[in-house]
Amino acid sequence: MNKVKLTNTGRSPLGIPGNPLLEAGESINCFNWDELADNKVIAGWVEKGFLTVSRADDDSEPAAVVEQEYTESETDEPATEASESEPEDQAEQEESDDSSEMDEKDEIIAELKTFGVNRDRRTSIEKLRELLDEAKSE
Repeated sequence: MNKVKLTNTGRSPLGIPGNPLLEAGESINCFNWDELADNKVIAGWVEKGFLTVSRADDDSEPAAVVEQEYTESETDEPATEASESEPEDQAEQEESDDSSEMDEKDEIIAELKTFGVNRDRRTSIEKLRELLDEAKSE
């Protein structure tokens, strides 16, 4: 039984491997049932009645996975190669920001140690600044 109809009888969406998200009350034609039949999670859903398996229509098409392509930016301008590199630039900027914040944390931690206050990098930068101001005012 390779081709079956799966119906979500539960109240929550179900993620079926190799198929689109199956919303509550929806049915899909599943063409990879042989692969899914041994899946313990799928078997549990069937056993509990959240998912029903029935014979698919002979003329049915496989469930289509919806893939949305983003070819235009939020300003409705066509996407360009320069905009494709923006995530890398943004990641580099965030990495740089994290690095400079860590450097600042290290400087404050070192200064706090001169006042006998021991902290580490897990402390937020705001808290470290606050502790340094308190230590300086005493």
